Amino acid sequence: MSTATHSRQKIASATEQSSKIASKVDTRESLSKKTSEAIWQVYTSSDSRPSFLRRVISILGEHFNSPYSVIAIESSVGNNQLIHAVSDQAADAWSKRCTGLLLDTRYRNLSSARTDAESGSDRTYAVLSCPLGIGSEGTFGVVCVVVSSSDGQAYAAQLQELQAMVSHAGTMAAEVRIAPQKITLGSSASSMASAKSADGNINGSHFAQAVVQQFCQRIGRFDSVACRR
Repeated sequence: MSTATHSRQKIASATEQSSKIASKVDTRESLSKKTSEAIWQVYTSSDSRPSFLRRVISILGEHFNSPYSVIAIESSVGNNQLIHAVSDQAADAWSKRCTGLLLDTRYRNLSSARTDAESGSDRTYAVLSCPLGIGSEGTFGVVCVVVSSSDGQAYAAQLQELQAMVSHAGTMAAEVRIAPQKITLGSSASSMASAKSADGNINGSHFAQAVVQQFCQRIGRFDSVACRR
């Protein structure tokens, strides 16, 4: 085989691999946008913070196809857990495994992922966790989501995606009792700047796009192909 032919094959292989990565990123981006829009819709119909967060954890659980997801919330009257589980068995199996990571994440105030291989299977699980910040109130709790995949490299990207969604959901939670059309970006995180419309307000589409943009910025650290639009 000539050197030129070998080089062309290497280029073709690299191009094919890049296309596959780009396709995965596009798929994650599309799903992330749909989920973010769902979170916005939940926000517009929620009349309290617990109600909003309870529905958010269900949306996140469904988005990540998670057997078990939980938001551990802190308050002046004690701690509370909002749980999404596909079954009682899943809740029993994962609740104890998540407890340690919930405490660790809250103590260190840092996101993390821990893998857990399934015995007799090539499928592994990861427990993803990240702090939940509520506007200027600071860290209000922790979100923990169990995900499964046969691709161990996917967890880093999934953690970044979770962080982006939780970050923006936290911004929403701080304003949950205010009419959506009156929410401005003055008290929001700088990453929400791209969500501003001409009149300075945000809506579901702007919110979803802001989440996707943050996700793309984060995932660019792990994938060789960043999100492009």
